[in-house]
Amino acid sequence: SGTEFRKWRRSNDITQEDIADKIIVNKSTISRWEHESISISDTLYNKLLNFMEEVIRYLLTTTFKNVDITGKGG
Repeated sequence: SGTEFRKWRRSNDITQEDIADKIIVNKSTISRWEHESISISDTLYNKLLNFMEEVIRYLLTTTFKNVDITGKGG
């Protein structure tokens, strides 16, 4: 839902403008969807999912960049 997306966006310090610029829509479209004033098209929904995947991928690679998952140490 738009409300859940807004929580996710805020928890990751992402602005509506950041998203609007990335998926090429007006910032007000993001705002209206987050407040559940409008529904979004399948195309826009897929763009949002792709954006979220990019953010998650970035967070995972920067967070775990130097983590040794082999258990062998340094």
